[in-house]
Amino acid sequence: MRSRYFNFISKFAQIALLIMTLGLSACASGAKPGAMLPPNSPETTIAPNSVLRETVAIGQTSGGRETNPLWMSDVSSNDLAEALRLSLTARGMFTRNNERFHLEATLISLDRPLAGFDMKVTSKIRYRVTRVADNAVVFDREIAASFTAAMSSSFYGVERLRLANEGTIRENITQFLAALIATERDSPESFGRVPRPQSS
Repeated sequence: MRSRYFNFISKFAQIALLIMTLGLSACASGAKPGAMLPPNSPETTIAPNSVLRETVAIGQTSGGRETNPLWMSDVSSNDLAEALRLSLTARGMFTRNNERFHLEATLISLDRPLAGFDMKVTSKIRYRVTRVADNAVVFDREIAASFTAAMSSSFYGVERLRLANEGTIRENITQFLAALIATERDSPESFGRVPRPQSS
């Protein structure tokens, strides 16, 4: 009796794993740029006198991969670039014609599960911002961020993985924006802004 019970559990687990694997590998779709746009927050809002206002252009964005519909959801370089453009535009930082700062981003890694109920994805992106006038590097940092798409977010594994991909990039861009804005606030002279004298 006990042997039959364990055989049943073993077969059930195999079937469940097969269902999850099939759900993960069928009709995978890539991350959507709009879903990778971070929400507004005080930490990601630039000051009125910030030199980052409408002066940041996006250069090379690399490291991403196109999604194979028969395999796993991924994040392409073009979609990452568009997510960055949308994020900078939403905060009044993006420019096409008044470039004072040049942003490059490299998706170093996207650590994804092959299958699972709650899917956690971790992204590592290197951001490099240079001052166009003299090509000086004003920001250069590798940022790691994670996001978990719970089973309740979608029944389908392919959908949960896409949501997790979008979430980790969204969190990564959030941390980047907050770090860049904080760096400019704390070291305005390195960005070419003369800080106002402290009032006595």
